[in-house]
Amino acid sequence: MMSTIQFYLSRRMKSRYFMLIACFALFMGAISCSSDDFEGYGPEEDVPETERREVIWTIKSVDGTLPGTRGVAVTDKLWESGDTIRIKFLNGTLAEQQSVQLYADIWLQYANLVFQYVAINEYADVKIGFDMDSRYLAWSTIGTDCRQIPQNEPSLNFVDLEYYLIEDVDFARGEILRGFGHILGLGFEHQNPTSPVVFNDKALNQLMSYHGLSADDVNNHILPYYTINQTNYTAYDRTSIMVLALTIRMLVNPSEATNPNNSLSSTDIAFISNLYPYPSMPGVLINGVYWAMCNIDSPGRFAATPESTGRYYQWNRKKAWIATGPFNDWGYTMPVSGIWEAANDPSPAGWRIPDTTDFNKLMDTTKVIQVSTTLNGVIGSKFTDMTSGNSIFLPAAGMIYFGNILHTDLLGYYWSASFFLPKQNIDEAWAIAILAHSRFGPSYVANALPIRCVRD
Repeated sequence: MMSTIQFYLSRRMKSRYFMLIACFALFMGAISCSSDDFEGYGPEEDVPETERREVIWTIKSVDGTLPGTRGVAVTDKLWESGDTIRIKFLNGTLAEQQSVQLYADIWLQYANLVFQYVAINEYADVKIGFDMDSRYLAWSTIGTDCRQIPQNEPSLNFVDLEYYLIEDVDFARGEILRGFGHILGLGFEHQNPTSPVVFNDKALNQLMSYHGLSADDVNNHILPYYTINQTNYTAYDRTSIMVLALTIRMLVNPSEATNPNNSLSSTDIAFISNLYPYPSMPGVLINGVYWAMCNIDSPGRFAATPESTGRYYQWNRKKAWIATGPFNDWGYTMPVSGIWEAANDPSPAGWRIPDTTDFNKLMDTTKVIQVSTTLNGVIGSKFTDMTSGNSIFLPAAGMIYFGNILHTDLLGYYWSASFFLPKQNIDEAWAIAILAHSRFGPSYVANALPIRCVRD
C-alpha cells in the first residue's frame, strides 16, 4: 500500500487518452523500456485500436500518511471480523456490477465479512465507480478509509472493466480481486518487509523524467518498503493476487520480475482467513444427531447467526449463490451419481450435509418438538429435543429457482445428501420443507437451497 498514490499497470486495447507510466508494473512486451529510451504512447496520444494501452492503478490514503500494513495489510484500517461492509455502485453496466459482486465474493469464502450491496441513494462504506477518472486512472482507498469518501464520489474506481469482461475475463477477475484486496486492507506485495524486489534507480529516474513525475512521486510511492514494526506480514509471495507486474528493466535482479496474478494464492487465503477469522461453530445434539447452529455461508464457512440465510447451493455443487444474484454460470446439468460427492461438499471441515436418516430423526415428533416462530424478526421453525431441551432454528429462507428467489418467509427448504429414488429420478434429490410442519419431498437438483449441516 502507499500513502497518497501508488502505481501498477494492467492491460488494455482501446483508443483512449490517459496517462501512461511505461516501465513500472507492465506486461512484458506491451511497451519496450530500455536504459536508453522508452517506447510507447504518451499522455496525450491516441492509441491505435490494434495497440495495447496500460491501465494505471493508484492507491491513496485519505490522510496522506504511509499506513502500516499486514501481509501486506493496513493495521489501523482493518475491519472488525464479522463486519458488514455496505457497498454501492455509482455507475456501470449491469454486467460490470454483477461481475464485481461475483468475483469479490471469492474473498468471502475465506474472510469473516459480509458484503451488502445497497441502492445508490443509501449510505455505503464502499462507493464503486467505473471509468470515473478523466485521466483513466484506477484507484482505491485502503480498508476503512473508504468511509471518509463522500457518498457521491468513488472510493474504488475500475478502468475498462467492461472491455476485459469480454476480452479477458481472467484478467478482469484479477482486477476485481485486487481492488477488493485493498478494500479489505491489503497492500502491494513488493513492499513486504521480506520482499527481494530492488528497483533500478537509473530506470526510475528515466521514468520520472519521461512522465513528468517528481522525485517525491518515486521516493514516496514506489520505493518505500514497510518495516517490521509497521506490519503484520507473511513471507514475500510472488503468487499473491497483490503482486504487481514488474518488468526486468525496472529491477536490479531480473529474476524478480513478476506478472500480475488473477487468482488468490494459498498464502492469500491463509492470510485473509487469519486476518478475519470465523468463530468456531457450536452445535447441539438433537435426538442423537449433532446439528450446526447456523446455515452454511460461503464454502467452508458458517453464516454469522442462526437466523441468517447463508448461501444457496444447487445439489452436488459447491458454488454458493446469494438471493440477489448475479446468477452467472447457473448449473443445469444433472449429477452422474446418486451421492453428493465429497469434493463438492461446501460444509466446513468436520461437518457434512445431512442425509435422510438425520432429517428423519429431526422430524421424529415423538422425540422432537417443532414450532413455527421468529428469531430476531426472521420467520422459521424451532426444533427442540424433548429430553435435553437443546434446540436449533431453521430460517424460512425459500429457494432460488432459475434465478428467482421463492417462498422466503413462507417455507424453509434444506438439502439432504440423498437422491430421491436414486437412479430412477436422476434430476431430483431429497429436501426438507419446514414451517408449521416438516415434510420430506423431492426437489429439482438445479434449484438452489440452503444447507444446515451435521457432525458425526
